[in-house]
Amino acid sequence: MVIDKKTYIKTVRIEIGLELGADKPDEAWLVLREPSTLEWLELQEVSSKGEAEVVKKIIELFPALVVDHNLFTQDGDKQTKLDAKAVIELVVAKIGAALKLINSYVEAFANPLARTSGAK
Repeated sequence: MVIDKKTYIKTVRIEIGLELGADKPDEAWLVLREPSTLEWLELQEVSSKGEAEVVKKIIELFPALVVDHNLFTQDGDKQTKLDAKAVIELVVAKIGAALKLINSYVEAFANPLARTSGAK
């Protein structure tokens, strides 16, 4: 069996263009991967401390979870793709974008042990 992370790790694309001031949702997007086992356990550990602690932990983990995005800086004619940490800093600086990202991510991966298809 050939293992390729792209084929077995679940990802979610979250469009945040409107929240960042663009005209259309798909003008700014991020693709995030599911949490690893250890990352999921870290989230479970803080879950008993309340929602604020869970949100802080998710934001702390987000840079490692970013698989792809379309956010760049512009310097004259040169565009440079932001690194994952800069992307998350940019997104969490705007409450609407932060809430959209967090809520969409939690909805997609709230329980990584749940089935992705209906009961058989």
